[in-house]
Amino acid sequence: MISYNTTIKVDWSVARDWLNWEQEVHIPAIMATGYFDHWKIYRLLDQDEGDGPTYTIQFFTSSQNRYQQYLQTSADLFRQRRLEKWKDRFIAHHSAMELVK
Repeated sequence: MISYNTTIKVDWSVARDWLNWEQEVHIPAIMATGYFDHWKIYRLLDQDEGDGPTYTIQFFTSSQNRYQQYLQTSADLFRQRRLEKWKDRFIAHHSAMELVK
């Protein structure tokens, strides 16, 4: 199992709208690519929220091959869409993890 993780700190001025957009538009579009089986979104606790809340979105896929296909065909497009929509009101970091046990 591969987890594609995006950690995002969102500016308070757009936090509610951003969360709605992620859940109603952005995440469903990523899921529609067919590369992922399910997803989860978390709000990080014990973080400095002076500038805004921090979330992590995890997309789960069954193989490294499907994850690599997503990176090659779709990841840049979705990153660009988020950037165009929210401009400088967020900071994102991407990582991938493999389930060990």
